[in-house]
Amino acid sequence: MYNYFHWNGVPHYSFAMLALLGVFMVWSIVWKAIALWFAARDGKPWWFAALWIINTAGLLEILYIFVVRKRIPQACPKCGCPNEEKASCC
Repeated sequence: MYNYFHWNGVPHYSFAMLALLGVFMVWSIVWKAIALWFAARDGKPWWFAALWIINTAGLLEILYIFVVRKRIPQACPKCGCPNEEKASCC
């Protein structure tokens, strides 16, 4: 029988799990920071709150950035009109 406990009663595979957990945490934090920045910049407080509270390992954040945010009309930075009318106003 193989002994899984090698060093002070800690399983030898726990160090690999900690490394995987670290990678997972960095992945989630990076996507969350990007999505929160976009939601704050676009003035979407409900999306900001949802992205801040709900932890989905970056899935909700990626969905917001690449799907939902593209559907939301962005305002022209110069005059505030929607981008669809940008050619006529700016």
